[in-house]
Amino acid sequence: MEESISFESFFQSWELFAQPFLAGTISGAMLGFLGVYILIRNMVFLSAALSQLAGFGITLSLFFQNFISITIPPLLGAVSLTGSAVLIITKKIHSQQYKNIFLGVLFLFGSSGTLILG
Repeated sequence: MEESISFESFFQSWELFAQPFLAGTISGAMLGFLGVYILIRNMVFLSAALSQLAGFGITLSLFFQNFISITIPPLLGAVSLTGSAVLIITKKIHSQQYKNIFLGVLFLFGSSGTLILG
C-alpha cells in the first residue's frame, strides 16, 4: 500500500522530477550503449584519452585567453579537441594495434600538454 502512495506522489509532482528523470533515462541508455561499444571494439583507454584531451582543451583555451588575448570558451576548447580525436579514431584508423597506440599517444599528449601549459 505504501508503494502506491509513493508512486502516486511521484507522478503528482511530475513537473519537479520530469527533467532529472528524463536526463537519467537518456544518459543511462546512451552510456550503456557506449560501454558495450567500447568493450566490443577493445578501446578501454578511450575514456582516459578523451578526458585528458578535454582537460587539455580547457587549459589551452585559458592559456590563449590569459597570454595571447584570444577569447575561446573553455567548453569549445574541450569539445573541439575531443571531437576531432573521436573523428580521427573512428574514421582513419582501422587496425586495432594502431588504434591502441594512437589512444596512448593522445593520452600522453593531453596529459603532458595540460601539465606544460598549466
